[in-house]
Amino acid sequence: IIAALKGDGADVLSASQGGLICAPCDAAAIADNILKIADMSEDARMLMGKNNYNNVMNHFSKNIMIKRIENILTNAIKANKSLKNG
Repeated sequence: IIAALKGDGADVLSASQGGLICAPCDAAAIADNILKIADMSEDARMLMGKNNYNNVMNHFSKNIMIKRIENILTNAIKANKSLKNG
């Protein structure tokens, strides 16, 4: 992955070691990252791909996201009940 972004998206990609990141709208940095990817060995590119896959499966898969939403809703219901009873 070659990403031109900041913030949470950049943090996620950096943590996964799954790509190269540069500042948004920096055409020269994007071009440099394209050349870096092109110069990487196939093994290095495959490792980045595996890192991304593992990161998605461990943090953003459908089942993980469903559990997160369930937890949010459960906590909201509990908080609402506390307000009504408090």
